[in-house]
Amino acid sequence: MHLMSLIRRIRFLPKSLFSWGIALFLLGVVFVQFSPFSSASEDTVSSATVSSAQDQADLSSETKTLALNSPATPALMAQTEAVDPNQNSGTSEVNPARDVDPSLAVPQSLSPDIQRILDRGKLIVATRGQSTPPFVMYSREGDVCPNDSSAYTLDDGSLLCGLDITMGLELAAGMDVDIEFNTSRNKFNEVTELVAGGQADVALSKLSLSFVRAMSFGLSNPYVTLHQGLLVNRVRLAGKADSEDDVIRIIRSLDENIGVIANTQYGRFAREAFPKATVQEFPTWEAAVAAVTDGTVMAAFRDELEVKRIVLSDPASSLRLKTAVFTDTDDKIVALVSWKDVKLLDLINTYFDVYRISYSADDLIDRYSTVFSGAS
Repeated sequence: MHLMSLIRRIRFLPKSLFSWGIALFLLGVVFVQFSPFSSASEDTVSSATVSSAQDQADLSSETKTLALNSPATPALMAQTEAVDPNQNSGTSEVNPARDVDPSLAVPQSLSPDIQRILDRGKLIVATRGQSTPPFVMYSREGDVCPNDSSAYTLDDGSLLCGLDITMGLELAAGMDVDIEFNTSRNKFNEVTELVAGGQADVALSKLSLSFVRAMSFGLSNPYVTLHQGLLVNRVRLAGKADSEDDVIRIIRSLDENIGVIANTQYGRFAREAFPKATVQEFPTWEAAVAAVTDGTVMAAFRDELEVKRIVLSDPASSLRLKTAVFTDTDDKIVALVSWKDVKLLDLINTYFDVYRISYSADDLIDRYSTVFSGAS
């Protein structure tokens, strides 16, 4: 029924109030039925509802993807910014997914010291270029790596092994990176300079804890605790002591020459422990031991492990040398990093804690018994 025809019929209805009410009602129905805005309005509402639901579904989906795939953040962000080919490019409506802060859906970035090592793909460990059994040993110097010891092959084909080498290998494996040992320095203090100069991430080379080092570097918890010890020339000692009590008194108050390795903390330790003695530096421990053996110096000062190693490796030397261990002193061996590498230091301490790495001199002698019995 057309609209104009309906209007003509209404014109001939009785002119009572009731009739006019009926006529107005019918006119309203017809107007809504044939209105050109009716279907468009319904379509718009329906479309908006579907679009809103779809946007919520897309947002939920993308949020879950970000949470499940946090390492792939750059790729996911690129995917979020991609333009849907079915979307009207002229719309000004903002995609809710682009308003999600990616930092809320991914882990915080790693500390710069850890990120530096991961980006490089390699942990660089500084260690002494000469053997220091059982911490660092070189097969080219005649050392034999124990069967249960991890070894690293150097460029010249020789093997590098020992406690410090094993720990370096395990740290690198835990970080899932390769490892490089910087062995370009032979003196202990020079090894620390490699870390200070950025040529190594960590120094593992039987380094003693000291106040001076603590001022310049980050020092780990001790992984070995030793006592300080002396090798004393028996002949020279016998000329001064009449009894065992005299031996202890004389050793405690030595006023003669004491040999130490040059450029180590033991020069300072000796001056503090024996203020009346004259500290004489030698290029190597072997040279200091030789000087004690032939009587050039009265004693040689180092940690108990090295003192015991001399007697264990050469039992006949006990006829010429007497050993003394100061049980009221400690020489704590630590790992050393740059003072800036706080998280790396925390990682090393965690490694020591998790694997309970804490040794005494006797522990190391037991663990590396073949090294001590076969030392020359």
